[in-house]
Amino acid sequence: MRQWLLATSLLAAASPAFADFNDGLKAYLAKDYPKALAEFRASAQLGQPNAQFNLGVMYFNGEGVTRDPEEAYAWFAAAEDNGLAGADKAKLKALSQLGKGQLKAASNLAQQRLSLLGQTALEKTLLPEIRVTTDNPEAHPLKRRDPRYPQNAARNMEMGFTKVIFDINEAGGVENARVVSAMPPQVFNKASLDAVSSWKYAPPKDKDGHPSRIQGAAVVLDYRLVGAQIDDKAFDKLTDALAQKAQTGNPAAQFQLAGILEWQQNIDGWRFTEIQGKEHYGAPELSAKPSSLKRPKGLPQGRDSGFKYRHWRFAFRLDEKGKPVGIRQLDIHKQSAEDAGWNRELMEQIAKRHYHRPHDSDNQGLYVLSYNVYRNSEEETVRPALPPQQSARDMVLKAAQGGLALAQYQVGSDLLYGRSCVVDRRKGLDWLTYAAQQGQVEAQELLGMELVKGGETQRDWAKAKAWLEKAAAQGSWLAKRELARVLATADAASLRDPSRSLALAQEVVKDHEDPNSYDVLADAWLAKGDKREARHYLEEALAEAKDRGWDASPYQQRLNTF
Repeated sequence: MRQWLLATSLLAAASPAFADFNDGLKAYLAKDYPKALAEFRASAQLGQPNAQFNLGVMYFNGEGVTRDPEEAYAWFAAAEDNGLAGADKAKLKALSQLGKGQLKAASNLAQQRLSLLGQTALEKTLLPEIRVTTDNPEAHPLKRRDPRYPQNAARNMEMGFTKVIFDINEAGGVENARVVSAMPPQVFNKASLDAVSSWKYAPPKDKDGHPSRIQGAAVVLDYRLVGAQIDDKAFDKLTDALAQKAQTGNPAAQFQLAGILEWQQNIDGWRFTEIQGKEHYGAPELSAKPSSLKRPKGLPQGRDSGFKYRHWRFAFRLDEKGKPVGIRQLDIHKQSAEDAGWNRELMEQIAKRHYHRPHDSDNQGLYVLSYNVYRNSEEETVRPALPPQQSARDMVLKAAQGGLALAQYQVGSDLLYGRSCVVDRRKGLDWLTYAAQQGQVEAQELLGMELVKGGETQRDWAKAKAWLEKAAAQGSWLAKRELARVLATADAASLRDPSRSLALAQEVVKDHEDPNSYDVLADAWLAKGDKREARHYLEEALAEAKDRGWDASPYQQRLNTF
């Protein structure tokens, strides 16, 4: 039975932040069975099927516990229900060890286990409900600067990607950008962070129209050299190695593989991420394509034109004769009249085409055409559309179930903001709590702010303060700002500390002269009993809000009460 312990492959660079499952493997291999049991149990409670299976193995073998085929059977049943190949055979092996009097008890225990940790139960309590949407549905970009291709990478013909997670502040600026996945490691990190940090978005607003923040927005940046080809053999070797480790339940490998899958879908250009009802995928590859699209009239050309690059994506289906129908442009933002003319011209060219494809194929499948125009050249490809990031999202979720704090933070923030899933605040807070308990600072600050906000759940000042304290201790200025607010305005006197609130708010305002920071400083002065200073900083908040084009009414309303 010992050979059924599936997950034996570890990443050499795995850190304590990748807790639970990997730590359980290390402990098991070192015969530290009490620790292995604890770590496997933590992941098993999140629905990680390899951990559930490994608990079954330990109960079957009597490793660190009294040998118990009934418990083994129940854990194998949970692993099978959560999709682990081979768990069905292990369940039968455990069943063969049971006496007639134990069969009913084992069956009841398995049903009890499935009612809490089976696939259906976890879908209700923990797992995101996936839907077709964009990565950042509430974020509307106004200005994006392309990253500079690192000279050394260009010289060495290196290509790859970075996945960057960042926050969008109340003014639409980018903060806290960090690379969470990259290939090759470190090569494109600085270029990515420099570019993303300069981006500008439309100022986010909450459901009442007031300025708000977006935390955990995500983007995958693709680095390719024009005319260069990806080394498919090297790429396949890397992904195969990660896939093998990911299959064993290794959360670090799963998270890395998710980044590669997202990038692969990006470079193929076939991620379809618009909400259009129930889309139909599975279109066949086209056996031939017509001549390339013609460059739109009036589009600048040549070295002296100042033009660098322009990208279009269109989605369509084919009728029975291979003619494109239902053509629509993807990724539409603000357009000039000239842009609209170029778009129409390209769509008219597409509508006149005729594609060759298998005669017996389904004609409902969706295609995506990607068209890149450079100074002196054009590039076009047409491929079947893929469901948006389905495989990558699954891998991130598996990494979260395996105990990877960064993946848990990503799943939690996705649930809060509805990125590729239905918004579910309760599930989101649960995932953020798992990540925060491992010391993940972004999870701690977001969890603290959400607990102050309250929303559908009851506001909890004490828990919010505790999490913000932890994030502030790690240097988060945002956590310091929100902690200052709690120390000034909490409903319980035992939680308030006006002097400390003032010190934190003054520290934050030195580097962040924004309306919210001034507003918190006003709260601190008011808690100290100094209305004159409080009014002064509310006036600063009002002026700053007007300068930034924010809704100034909340600050004006507060001033009117003085």
